[in-house]
Amino acid sequence: LLDRIADRSLPGDAEAALRRLYDLTSPKLFGVALRVVGNREMAEDVLQDAYLHLWRAAATYRASLSPP
Repeated sequence: LLDRIADRSLPGDAEAALRRLYDLTSPKLFGVALRVVGNREMAEDVLQDAYLHLWRAAATYRASLSPP
């Protein structure tokens, strides 16, 4: 999914991949963020910032350097 998010050559495919990744990972990541910040609104902001950063930085991700 990260490769599909990084590849912006197919219209709509990157967005669909991000949506799929969000659906698969957001419940667990939200739980972690909520435990760390202790506030639901702040945890939602953290989650949004994380996926926005992922969207912007997907092209620079190298699986050989670190796992997602």
